[in-house]
Amino acid sequence: MSVRYLKTLVAIAEHGTFAAAANITGVTSSAVSMQMKTLEGGVSIVPDRCVASIEDPPLKRIPFGTPPIQTMIGIIYPHDSSMERHIQALIAKLQDLGSLQKGI
Repeated sequence: MSVRYLKTLVAIAEHGTFAAAANITGVTSSAVSMQMKTLEGGVSIVPDRCVASIEDPPLKRIPFGTPPIQTMIGIIYPHDSSMERHIQALIAKLQDLGSLQKGI
């Protein structure tokens, strides 16, 4: 799961549309759509009407007809906006690591 994709998900949650999220993240609406399709494919979410077998991984059951993107926002993006703070802290740490001097 890409941090960039999670940032896009947060932008969708905060601004309400793929187009607004695209403007905020600096990509096209089509790119936002592809990112969300990738996220949806990587999350174990099934409609409540589906039956999972014992061999399947644990699944988060949702009401039938709920769009996966709305479900992911509800699962991943807490209402207190702490997810954005965590993402920003992670990005800052990764940038710090990237700027470390190598060698002696």
